[in-house]
Amino acid sequence: MKALGYTGSQALFRLFMASLRQRHQAAGNATSLTLDADGAKVSGPVDPTANPSIKPRLSPTRASWLYVSQAVKLDEQQRGQVEQIRAAHSDLDTAYQLTQTFVTMLAEHQDTDLDDWLAHAEHSGIKELKSFAQGIRRDYAAVRATFTSEWSNGPVEAQVNCLKLQKRLMFGRANFDLLRLHVLCRA
Repeated sequence: MKALGYTGSQALFRLFMASLRQRHQAAGNATSLTLDADGAKVSGPVDPTANPSIKPRLSPTRASWLYVSQAVKLDEQQRGQVEQIRAAHSDLDTAYQLTQTFVTMLAEHQDTDLDDWLAHAEHSGIKELKSFAQGIRRDYAAVRATFTSEWSNGPVEAQVNCLKLQKRLMFGRANFDLLRLHVLCRA
C-alpha cells in the first residue's frame, strides 16, 4: 500500500480494512461496495449491523454469592441470574437446591435435617459437595453444635481482624506493648 502512495499509519489502515470487511460481509458481495472520491470511506447498500451490546460476564465469586444468598433477599435481576445459571446444567440446579437447603437449615437453626442433607450431598454426583459433606462428617459434633447453638464467634473474629489490621498499619513493627495500648485506647 505504501508503494501505491498510501501515507497514513498502519493503525489507520487496519481500521479502514476492518471497516471494509464489515461492509463486505453486510453487503454480501464486493461489487455493491463503492469508494468515496477521496478514498477515505467505503459505502454500500446495506449498513453493517450495530455492534451488539457487551454484557459483563458473571464472575464465579458473584455467582457463588447468589447461590448462598437466601432467595427472598435477592432482587428481580439477581433472581433472573440465578435462574439462568440453574438452567445451564442439571448439576448447577442440584447444587443450588442443596445449597439453599443448607443455608435455610443454618439460618433457622434446624439440625434435624442435617443427616439427610449430608446423604443427599454425598450422593449428588458433585465432587465439591461430596467433599464438603465429608468435611462436615469429620467434625460432625462441632457442626451440629453450630446449628443448635445461639452463640457465635463472630465478635471474636472481628476483634482479631481489627488487631491484625493495626499490626499491618504499623508495617509489622508493633510489639505486644504497643498493640495492647492501641486496643486499650479503642475500648
